[in-house]
Amino acid sequence: MGNYISVLFGYNQYEQELSLENACEILHHVDTNKIEKELSLNIPKNFVSSKVGTITDIEDDQFIIDDTYKFTKTKTNFFIGTKVKFNLFSSDNVFHVSNVETIDEWDLIEAESDSVWTNRIIVCQVLVREGRKLNLTNNITLNLDTTPLEFSPIPGDWLELDVKCIVNEKVLDLSGNIIEINKVSPLRFLIEIGKITCWRGSQGTGTVNNRIYFDKSSLCSGYEPIVGDKVAVKVIESEQQGCHWRATKILPERLTNNHELYEPFKYIPNCKDSYPGLRVSDVDICFEKLWERKIFEINILNSTNNTLMLISVDFIDKTGQCRILNGKKNIEILPESQYNIICECNAKNVGDVKEYYTLDFGNFTLIKYCNITVSIDHSNKKILYEYNVLKPHEESQNEIIKGAVKYINRFKVSIPAYSIPKKLLNTPLNEITECKPCLVRELSYVRYADKFHTLLYLEEIFNLMQIRRYDMNRANFMKNCEYLMLEIDNLSERRPSLIIGDKIIANDTISRNNMDYEGYIHKIGSKHIYLKFNQMFHDSYKGEDYSIKVVPSRSAYRKWHHAVDLAVHNLGKEILFPNKIVEKEKQVDFFYSKSECKREKPVLEWYNKDLNTYQKNAVVNILWGKARPLPYIIYGPPGTGKTVTVIETILQILRLIPSSRILVAAPSNSAADYLALKLIDSGVLKPGDLVRVISYNYAINNNIPFKLIPYCATSSLAKEDTTLNSYESNGIRFECDQASLGRHRVTVCTCSACGQFFHMKFPRGHFSHIVIDEAAQTSEPDIMIPMSFLDKSNGQVILAVNKQFNSCVNCSTGAPSRLQLPITKIPIGSTFFYIWSNSNTHLPISDWHFRKRRSRK
Repeated sequence: MGNYISVLFGYNQYEQELSLENACEILHHVDTNKIEKELSLNIPKNFVSSKVGTITDIEDDQFIIDDTYKFTKTKTNFFIGTKVKFNLFSSDNVFHVSNVETIDEWDLIEAESDSVWTNRIIVCQVLVREGRKLNLTNNITLNLDTTPLEFSPIPGDWLELDVKCIVNEKVLDLSGNIIEINKVSPLRFLIEIGKITCWRGSQGTGTVNNRIYFDKSSLCSGYEPIVGDKVAVKVIESEQQGCHWRATKILPERLTNNHELYEPFKYIPNCKDSYPGLRVSDVDICFEKLWERKIFEINILNSTNNTLMLISVDFIDKTGQCRILNGKKNIEILPESQYNIICECNAKNVGDVKEYYTLDFGNFTLIKYCNITVSIDHSNKKILYEYNVLKPHEESQNEIIKGAVKYINRFKVSIPAYSIPKKLLNTPLNEITECKPCLVRELSYVRYADKFHTLLYLEEIFNLMQIRRYDMNRANFMKNCEYLMLEIDNLSERRPSLIIGDKIIANDTISRNNMDYEGYIHKIGSKHIYLKFNQMFHDSYKGEDYSIKVVPSRSAYRKWHHAVDLAVHNLGKEILFPNKIVEKEKQVDFFYSKSECKREKPVLEWYNKDLNTYQKNAVVNILWGKARPLPYIIYGPPGTGKTVTVIETILQILRLIPSSRILVAAPSNSAADYLALKLIDSGVLKPGDLVRVISYNYAINNNIPFKLIPYCATSSLAKEDTTLNSYESNGIRFECDQASLGRHRVTVCTCSACGQFFHMKFPRGHFSHIVIDEAAQTSEPDIMIPMSFLDKSNGQVILAVNKQFNSCVNCSTGAPSRLQLPITKIPIGSTFFYIWSNSNTHLPISDWHFRKRRSRK
């Protein structure tokens, strides 16, 4: 064989003799380089291919497929000759291999296909951690050995994955398999100053400010936490034992009085923790609920030969949980005698706490402590809501046979029903002001909720009166597959409109069987509505005439009522009726040019180069946010650049405040679609950074711009992991849970659609910034739906207002009142919507816009 190779290549006596193995190795090396060089020529950008090959060689820690493609060893053991399928993709003109899996001879081998990949943002949560392997939502597995992280994830943490993803043309949002994970980072992170509010030493867990979870792994430099300590914490978004944040690092900002006890010799003269012959009993107190009271004793036994004089006994923390009841001074304790100190303990803090006390004997002072444990059993506790759920009491003389609802949401977190009071229903219109004097009185914080609830009730009553026009004494249904159709003249032109979810009550007036059949509207055509009653009614219906009555859905009114209550509860008087502006520190600082740039500050780079000076000043002052949480307003006539300024503001917040999460709302779907498209067209957001939350009714009307459909989704009120996201024929994702909707950097929806988040239990501060465009074109309760998610301590609200347009109100009683006028049009009950200028005065943005228009003239 060696002679054959020498003849084939022309043996030269001056050349070095090669063995068969060396010759094969050289040939293999030359062929591999040649193939890789040929493949690197004219590689399409972002190329990816699904291939099938065979393991042909193993070199150190690498496998080689088909003598060409190399990949690093994984935990899976491959052998030479193993048949595999894999993804081959190009990045920076270099081929990479990923997703290598073995295939059996019995497996159905898919045909090789070529495609492209794109960078995408995926939000997911850690479900299980097994050693260095993480199982995430969306069926993603993360290997920590190959993915560097700056923190140690645990189950419950929310992560943001920057990945290379195959473009799948069969899926509307074009998302396919992940071929490479570029970066993994916490979804949100913050630096906060707070206090230790709970520490369970036996479990090694605790809380900061009652909302940030931490464990021993987050403690630095041997720090032992004590309730009340002031600490600086670095937190990430996570779901841990009822908390929405988890601390990854905790540092004590300063030593508290309790910490000084660890060095008693430094502050108390002749201080000791023990004395020969003197015994002090250990005290362990356990509580099962807060504010429980217990009496305990501290026993002091003198086993010395001398009489000891106990001068005083004091607990060091005067505001702690323990106090002395028999606080006598100068007590003589004879040899071999005992003195009992009676104390009282009130459980104030959940967790394990040490309460230190001093025993002053004159020549020396003993320091001891009481162990106090307060543990609460939450297993039998019911979920507490901010407001009690009010169940509407509707009496009916007839038995109601329930119909088929359009879609059933299980485990729904309900909001109050806010049923119309019977007293208000029975009051004549001309006596309304006598029944509800708040309608004619000046609006104040005390009357805020009462007045708006009354106005909404009146609006709903008027709507009920108007919808009686649809009632019929004799109506005939037509069978159409699974539906019963009802024809209504001029259906598309009638007002108020019927919507999906409205109920139709049908009654057979001829037979008088005292039974009402309840049906729900599932579809609406140009002349017909498609109903679903109980299946028994569908089967027995033979074309008889029924009287019908329309019962409109109350979901919108319930959201408005709930928003009014949350506005009073969450926003408070200082935002609804402010009388001063408290200037805060800038939420972000930056340089205006690269020449000033230093490492500790970012540079403000404009995405829209066409902004004028006044628009740029508006963006800068919003970014500073010195007047937050008071809303900032951008207002002026049409065409003055309000929406352009809003878009620039959103993009700058995303870049300069990495921990931000923005809720963008508008009164109408068209306005929300326009904002979403502008943000997408900016080119700043990656796929997965933005979601357009829509209602079910809007989703099925096919009015959504085609470019926006991959970003659209409807929310689910079901408990997570009990339903699957479904795709309709138009490509929109339906029934998405909180994990799919609530974690994006930007959420765009209408003000009314924000009410879906009430059901999803989004807490205050879930969105760091709330932006509302065209705020003057809707009512104040509608504006309060997104504003109710504002965190008064750190949140910020930005409103864009066209001061020439008002909202429409049907009820004549509510029209002249505040219900018609949005928050930005009424001086009473509205905030100082000022943008801070560079001078010492407060300059409204409207003045900037008016100046711009005058300058053009």
